[in-house]
Amino acid sequence: MEDAGGRRPGQAREARGLVDALCSPAAQEHAAQVRQVQLIAELCGSYATLGASRPALPGHERLVRAGGAGTP
Repeated sequence: MEDAGGRRPGQAREARGLVDALCSPAAQEHAAQVRQVQLIAELCGSYATLGASRPALPGHERLVRAGGAGTP
């Protein structure tokens, strides 16, 4: 039997389960991307504290330039 909205009992619960199943992988991927950005920011912050005595890193010239926002 359907309610006034045309839904059968348990349909909302089933729909919620489907939404959760679809959203969970996307939420996990987003959390992983956020963590990657946090780690990169932490690495950049650590590297910046070394000052002029910092060691040369392979590819450093391509990654850190004098341009705006680290771009050439």
